[in-house]
Order: sequence, then structure tokens, then C-alpha cells
Amino acid sequence: MINTDVQMEMPKYSCHKQVWALKIANIDYNYRESVGGAFITPSDKGYSAFSVTQGYLDKHDPQVGGYYVVYKDGYKSFSPAVAFEDGYTRETGRRIGMYGETDRVAVGKYSICRQNPDGKNKSVWIEDTETGEGGEFSDEVFLSAINKFYTDNL
Repeated sequence: MINTDVQMEMPKYSCHKQVWALKIANIDYNYRESVGGAFITPSDKGYSAFSVTQGYLDKHDPQVGGYYVVYKDGYKSFSPAVAFEDGYTRETGRRIGMYGETDRVAVGKYSICRQNPDGKNKSVWIEDTETGEGGEFSDEVFLSAINKFYTDNL
């Protein structure tokens, strides 16, 4: 007999995966009638429509408005918009490498990374990726410059 009484809240988990995803604008099921499959058109600008197999459709049942998701190991999936948007935040920079234990991110022509990930003497390294020139800034100076940039440009 199964006990249906809940004795305590189940453990909570946070997502820490990095995925690649495109929001789905349209699904053309007539694209490959003879072999099955469909053509997915992304909402994101700059991306062309692409084909998915009948196996993908049968397993994931993608819907317009949801997300076509690709995991680090190449596994392809579908996620409804609400679930995806609640669990993931779009990265604005492009990761270009590591600096010690810290991700290095490209923003425009600049490479930015946080130094000293152990939490002591925190600072930010900013480098011009074209010239290689760069420097180290305290978090305080860096955040002040970012706030000024947004105040002046937005």
C-alpha cells in the first residue's frame, strides 16, 4: 500500500545547466510529408528555419511559443515557454574562455572577467580584445562606471 500523506516538503533544486535555445515562432508539419518531421521557424532574428525529425516531434510534441532546446551533450528537447523562462536567463555576453576559475565574457569588443573567485580582494579585469590593452578595476569602480554608462546612454 502506498502512503499518500506528505510528511515534509520535498527537497528543492536550482538549475545550473547552460543550454542553447530558440523560441519557436512556427512549426510547418507539411514540410517533409514523405519521411515525417517538420520545419521549425525561430522567433529570434538572424536564425533560419531548421528541420526536426518525426522522432523529435513524437517524443517532445513542440508547440509554437515554446523553446527548442539543445543541451551541452547535444541532446535536443522542447520546453514550454513558462517553464523555460522561469528556469533560464539569457546570457548577454559571449563566453570566450576561463581566467582561473572565472568565466571570461566578451561584451562588444571587450573581454570582462571577475578575478579572485575565492571572494577576497574582488576585482574585475577588462581587456580590449582588438588591442590586448586592459586593466584591473575594483568592483566599486567597475559598478560605478557601469551605472554611469547606463545613466548616460539609456
